[in-house]
Order: sequence, then structure tokens, then C-alpha cells
Amino acid sequence: EASNEDPTAFSGKSIRKHELDDTCLRVADGVHEIGSKLLPIISIAEQQQKKNDISNKGNESYMSLINALASDIQSILKDGNCPKKLRTISSTTTSSLVKLYNFHLKIGSLLWTHKIHGENKQRIEFSLGEVVKHKIYGYRGVVVAWDPTPFTDVSNWDGLRDVENANEKPFYHIRPDVNDCIRTFGGPRNFRYVCQENLERWESCRNYGEVEFETELDSAQWRWDPDSGKYLPSEEIKFMYAEELGDGEEIMVSCIEGLREVLAGCLLGVRENPDNGLFSMDDLFLLLKTAESLEDATVVQDLMKEIWKETHNKKLRYQLDSGISDLLEGKNERALNTFTSIIQSDPSYGEAWNKKATVHYMNGDMKESLVAAEKALELDPRNFQALAGIGLVEMDTYRWEQAIDAFRKSLELNPWSMVSARLSVCLNRNKDLPKQSEWPWNRE
Repeated sequence: EASNEDPTAFSGKSIRKHELDDTCLRVADGVHEIGSKLLPIISIAEQQQKKNDISNKGNESYMSLINALASDIQSILKDGNCPKKLRTISSTTTSSLVKLYNFHLKIGSLLWTHKIHGENKQRIEFSLGEVVKHKIYGYRGVVVAWDPTPFTDVSNWDGLRDVENANEKPFYHIRPDVNDCIRTFGGPRNFRYVCQENLERWESCRNYGEVEFETELDSAQWRWDPDSGKYLPSEEIKFMYAEELGDGEEIMVSCIEGLREVLAGCLLGVRENPDNGLFSMDDLFLLLKTAESLEDATVVQDLMKEIWKETHNKKLRYQLDSGISDLLEGKNERALNTFTSIIQSDPSYGEAWNKKATVHYMNGDMKESLVAAEKALELDPRNFQALAGIGLVEMDTYRWEQAIDAFRKSLELNPWSMVSARLSVCLNRNKDLPKQSEWPWNRE
């Protein structure tokens, strides 16, 4: 470790230990302040629960999710109360920032999945925890999740030859009965992904009791109810899939939306206002550059990516998440249409440009990818993702010097970026191969 007198050299600048310590404390205190802003939202939900006397109506279970969120916030606040002399770069990144990042993802995921499934609920025939039977293969199983449309191309699946437009049908995540799978497939199976058209209710479940799984369901999330002949999901799972939550549903939705609004406001403040009273992007860049391990660096850069996703328009943020989901599922055309629509609504939304660049690159459209990535970089010159994307386009079009320049700039901002391997390749190629002085297409 560097002493207080000895500076730590990095990127041509000297970073003294006390400067790094001050940054660590500022970030930890800022995360604690965010937790303090979140706690009143939980308190309001608890007060509403008491006022409505929901617990006496048999709906007290919905509060389990609220209580879990409260516990997460208390954990964030606990880190902020750590004695200052015990805080280090490691404890800051792996404790305060990890918990803030995970809580942010959890709240965002809860709301996005709730909305997506709520919009498609009318198309769904089987509820969570219901015991079903495959019409063709005959095995029983339990519905543990469902998708409005399949997350992968199923047009060539054998069991769907008689199903029209299978890629537009709801699909179910099924935990099958192990004995049925042994009889049907010759061995156990832990998971099946099944089109709605190939399923039917198994009406004898009350008589036969529980399904026997290869690995048991998580007891914290599921429990067998012999009276209904179903597996009952946790309140968190029910919320995600927009299932009925009784009298507490409105309170729960309002609470989680309130938490999301506070988080978005805080992260936007980090990005847009260095004097926000929390911490700044400058602080996060310093932590990223001085991280002592890939684990610490990953936490910081992942939080920065979430900050770049934030926008003042909740509708556009929802659309961005939907586009990213489509991109991850290989639905590139739909993702591209979504990102293009977002940009038409708000041309200053840098992350929409960045994701548009990603889709174009995956589609092999290097010209449009470069245009979108350069626009993202114009909106935020420190967007190391956009710089990495520019480097990839330049590399794939044999513009070695331009690729080297983009990769180096990206690594200057994020020394832990995976583009270091690409930079090494470009440096070697730039020595050995002829240079591509002109683009294979007109950049104008």
C-alpha cells in the first residue's frame, strides 16, 4: 500500500492515499444517504397496512415482500454506520456498492416483470404452481414461471410441428415429475420449456399429492397446498407475475414504485450533478481505476452502467429494459425498433444510442453501429462502453490504428475492460498487415 506521503501513479496523474480514502468515505456515506431516502417509503407502506388492518383480512402475507425490502435497506444503512477507520476501497466496493447495485436491480426487475406479465396475463391459461400434464409426452410438472413468447427460436422443435406460430405463443417453465421423465425420456430431467398449446391441467393432483422432483423446489419460494392441489408461490414471485395479491396489492405496487423513483432520482443526481450531496461519477471513475481486484472493479463498472441507463422518463426506461431483454433473447429486429423509437422520443438518451450501436454491430451493420456509438460518446465522452464499441467496429473493418486509439481510450477510463485482449491483437496486426486507409463504405 502507498503511504500517505507516497503518491500512487496512474494514467499520468498522482493519486495520494488520502485522496482515495476521502473518495471511499464519500461513496460509502452517499450510499448510506440513499438508504436513508428509501426507508421512509417502507414506513409509509407499513403505516398503510396498519391503517387498513389488512392483516386481519387474511392478506398479511403480502407484507413479507415489504419486510424483505426493508431488510435490504437496513443492510445498506448498516454499512454506512461502519467506523470510518475500518473502511477501505475493498469494503466500499464489495459492501456498500454491492448492496446498492443489487437492490437497484431487484427493484427494477420487480417492476419490469410485473408490468410485462400484467400486460400479457389475459393470454395465460395456467397459473403459477399449477400441476399440468404434457399432451404429447405425458409427463406431469409444475408451472414455476412463464414467458409471453419464447426466449429462443422454437420453430424447429419436434414437439411443435403441429402448432401454428409457436414463436408467438406463451411458454412455461416446468419442473417435471422425475419418475414420469424416467419413463418418458429414459432418465431424469430437472427442467422443461413447454408451449401453452402442449399443456393441459392434471385434475388428479389432489388425489396423488405432491410431484416428485429431481431437485426440490426452494422452500422459501414455494410450498405445497394439499387443499388446492397446487404449489403456492412467494409474494415476490406472485408480484413479478402479476398474480392477485389481495387487499395489499395496491400498497405493494405503490411502495415498489416509490422505491424505484427515489433510486432513479439519486442515480440521476450522481450522473448529472457533482454537488448532489451523495457522490459523483468522478468518484466512481477513481474507484474503478484504483480497484485492487476484478471483483471490486466489476461492482463499480456495473453500477456505472446502471447509472447510464437512468432517465427522467419512466416510460422510456421501461422501453429500454424491454429492448435489452429482446436483445438478450436474440430478437435483434424488435430490439432495434425499440431503441430507434426511444431515440426518436429523446435523442439525448445516450444509453439508447449505445444499445442501438450494439444491435447494429451484432447484425453486421458496421456503418450504423459506428454512427450510433459515436453519438453515445458525444453525449457522454467518458462512456467507455461506446469507446469499446467503436474499437470493435474499427477492428472488424481492419482499421488497426483507429481501433487501437479507441481501445486505449476505453482502457484509460476503465483499466479492467475486456477490450485489452482486442487491443493486443490490433497492435500485432498493425505491425504485420497492410493498413485499411479508407472505409469500405462512405462514412458520409
